[in-house]
Amino acid sequence: AYVARLFQIALERLRRRKSEGAGGILHFHAIDIWPSVTMAAIDFERVPTKVFDTVRRSFAPVAASLEYDRDQWQPGEAFRCGVWAINDRWEAVPGATVPPCGIQDSSGKTRAAGEWPVSMAPDSAQKLGDVRWTAAEPGSYELRAEVRAADGSPISENVFEFTVKPAVKTVGLGGAASISSQ
Repeated sequence: AYVARLFQIALERLRRRKSEGAGGILHFHAIDIWPSVTMAAIDFERVPTKVFDTVRRSFAPVAASLEYDRDQWQPGEAFRCGVWAINDRWEAVPGATVPPCGIQDSSGKTRAAGEWPVSMAPDSAQKLGDVRWTAAEPGSYELRAEVRAADGSPISENVFEFTVKPAVKTVGLGGAASISSQ
């Protein structure tokens, strides 16, 4: 999961910065050639790893890109994740939507949702807005976003996995303190 997250952060951040001159991305470690623990998208047995799906989603020519700065929150903390529409095609994508951009808990229950209509110019990246939520009880969560064409057909999907962890109380010489658990 760690390597998949690193690829997602790097690939999507560079794609969002295309207007600033970020000119290209190369996924350098595609296939393992011997049994090992690496950053490969396909392992030695030719089985796709978690990196494979993450890179596939992050490289979609038309994508909803998720802009985040961490992957852990505590209950009650304000969660914010930027949502961008990226179009790497030479044709516009008129009348698209990014629906419903939703946070789901481990049981599949949607905790927060939003939707943006968007017409994407050719070779463009634009911020649509932020998903905001007050982190709930501890557990695993996913922010899911997709791009749909004007006729409602799916173009691409994206997923950001994160956790809500309780604060850990410690008692030391100076009294009680609250720190994030790792």
